[in-house]
Amino acid sequence: MMEKKLFDYNVLYNNGEEFFKLKGNACMYLSPKAAIEVCQEATKRNLWISGIDGGHWLNPGFRPDGSASWSGKTKLFNENKISENNQLAIENIQEDAAAGYTAFIVTLRMP
Repeated sequence: MMEKKLFDYNVLYNNGEEFFKLKGNACMYLSPKAAIEVCQEATKRNLWISGIDGGHWLNPGFRPDGSASWSGKTKLFNENKISENNQLAIENIQEDAAAGYTAFIVTLRMP
């Protein structure tokens, strides 16, 4: 059975804490600030960022852009270098935000 989501799909979340509190893995829409906070907190919790999908917030609604998709690095995963991988995810979000992307979905690899 799928776990019930506690968040609103019509909201762009600007606080990374909400991601963990409201079970937003792989489907919550996050501002660049919140997406970076999620990556930072994931590192503290020893959680692997497996993917970032960037797009545009339409208020409400998310329009993904396939050219703004990032995947975790298998080599780093195999070497258990979570911090390095997650830092690359943060840098990707920063680059995409600078290029005009306004919303992100963060996917964690759950233990």
